[in-house]
Amino acid sequence: MLSSEGRPAIPTRMMVGLTFLQSLYRLSEDDVVNRLAENSYWQYLCGETFFQHGPSIARSGLSKWCKRIKSKGMEALFQQTLAVGLLVGVVKSSSLKRVSVDTTVQPKSITYPSDSKLLNRSREHLVTLAKAQEFAGAQRRNCA
Repeated sequence: MLSSEGRPAIPTRMMVGLTFLQSLYRLSEDDVVNRLAENSYWQYLCGETFFQHGPSIARSGLSKWCKRIKSKGMEALFQQTLAVGLLVGVVKSSSLKRVSVDTTVQPKSITYPSDSKLLNRSREHLVTLAKAQEFAGAQRRNCA
């Protein structure tokens, strides 16, 4: 039964579309809501039938929605997306049998020869050696 009290809920398509766009373009919640008002293609993806000149939702709406559906809700949406993709033929069942992970984009603990950290580390070592030599030279002068 639908409640007649309060503000009407924002359509799920809008929230799923915004979440997808936020993830795809690595945007903050503010940025994705602001760009939605500027991009007619994004608005169409999110279920708008006419171009909206202002934000369709409040900036906090996306985070509140994500907290409300939690990870189980996101998993259910993902499963439905895969099911529809299989039904329509966009996703092949063979694609779901094996997961390939591209590790080239994962951060690694590698310092490249052109990295300025190496130059700074060398400078720190040279300063330490110079201070040690200066201290040793002062010791020799005091002993003489």
